[in-house]
Amino acid sequence: MNKVYFAALIFIKVFFCFAIMKATIPYILFILAIAGCNNKTTTHETAVAAAIIQKPIDTAAFLALFPIIKSDTVFLTTEDSALRASEFLTGKLIDRAYVGLFSKFSTEGKHYSYFETNEESTGAYAIGKFDIGEYTALIVRHPGMYSSTCITVFFYDKQKRELHDSHYWIAESWGDAGDYLAFNSILRQIRDSVYIVEIYKYENGPDESDTSGYKYINLDSTLVYKLENTELDFIAATENKRWTDEPMKPEEESKND
Repeated sequence: MNKVYFAALIFIKVFFCFAIMKATIPYILFILAIAGCNNKTTTHETAVAAAIIQKPIDTAAFLALFPIIKSDTVFLTTEDSALRASEFLTGKLIDRAYVGLFSKFSTEGKHYSYFETNEESTGAYAIGKFDIGEYTALIVRHPGMYSSTCITVFFYDKQKRELHDSHYWIAESWGDAGDYLAFNSILRQIRDSVYIVEIYKYENGPDESDTSGYKYINLDSTLVYKLENTELDFIAATENKRWTDEPMKPEEESKND
């Protein structure tokens, strides 16, 4: 009798378990189907985002941002008064769509960057361009110590349709509580594909190593290079140091010369 009772009890339990499973299977399948759709949607969105990132950059439109420099002598500076007075030095804003062209260039460990990453604007501006051999030199004003006060020259490879690895930082200006750095450049074409680059550099800051009683060291220097195609070769340099009680501005230095 007990065996029959236990057998009947087991049968009833199995029957109810089977009935419950049968009733819930459609719901389980429905949930799995929804999960599958969501996964497909996520995959699709990822694929779309990747396609946007990998979208070919319109290099022709990028190059069109840079006006052609026709003069064989170009003066480059980022000092405030010059930027306010010169539309040429102000340049045209480079859209974030073209940032990928500069992905090979790193500014890690430097006080400047080529583009703002946390701002709506890139902070980079197309100043001008000129042909130099098989390349097009592109002059870009970009973020420096505090704002867009650096100038770097890049080289666009006409055949590969990409930027060459070579690039040169040729101008900047900033000041902060007596410290300042200002260096300006003049590019002079001497023949096809060859330029002379003259860099005039002014620096002022506290001289912690000096024991003569002066507080500031003032340095101005001239650096001369030859730019041929994408190669920048050093030619000569002159340097002049002064120690003063107060910081000197570049215009004050010229009066004392």
